[in-house]
Amino acid sequence: VVVFLLTKLSPKLVLKSFKPLLPIVLLTTILQIYYVKDGDIIKSGEFEFKVIETPGHTSGGMCLYCKGENLLISGDTLFYSSVGRCDLATGNEKTLVKSIKEKLFILPDDTVVLPGHGENTSIGFERVNNPFIY
Repeated sequence: VVVFLLTKLSPKLVLKSFKPLLPIVLLTTILQIYYVKDGDIIKSGEFEFKVIETPGHTSGGMCLYCKGENLLISGDTLFYSSVGRCDLATGNEKTLVKSIKEKLFILPDDTVVLPGHGENTSIGFERVNNPFIY
């Protein structure tokens, strides 16, 4: 899995201004390219993001968890009351549900989820209310 961190702006500004776009915002030139795997830590300024592999939407799906900010960047894995599509070439619904249950729903309930699209949510809300997680 490759993660691009593409900003020269303050990470705090990016977190507040661009919300779910932090890892893939095309603001300036590429500063660093990381080849990452589950459990790796990516440091960006004062922030540390733990890589969480979450296959299902695609085989290379991943999320970034910033424990210090109580924040999960979920990309296309988890949305407000929904989940990522599973009908893509390497998508698999059972794998996606397993990823969410075993890797994301173990995070604290008050973890803010910044999805790739739509409204922010929280792990606690999704654990109780997401109709796609069975």
